[in-house]
Amino acid sequence: MVTDAIKQIIENLEEEEGAEKQLISLYLTLLEAGAENCLPKAKQDNFRSGLDIVYKESVRHQKVVGELLKKYQSEKISFDELRTSSKNKS
Repeated sequence: MVTDAIKQIIENLEEEEGAEKQLISLYLTLLEAGAENCLPKAKQDNFRSGLDIVYKESVRHQKVVGELLKKYQSEKISFDELRTSSKNKS
């Protein structure tokens, strides 16, 4: 059924959004704590730069997932309303 598929998509997107939030929090913690200082001087800049890139990509990915989540949630609502109104007409 369509609504079951949409529900599954919404659940998957919500899980992905939650995981992305946790990763962003981890990246921020590592950046703010100065985790690069645990590395030899020669590798610190590359580590911080790489971590910054991963953080920015996670933020971008989180926005995309959020947009998809909104789209499927509104489609589910529209589909549920359509189904309910057609049952009421019968």
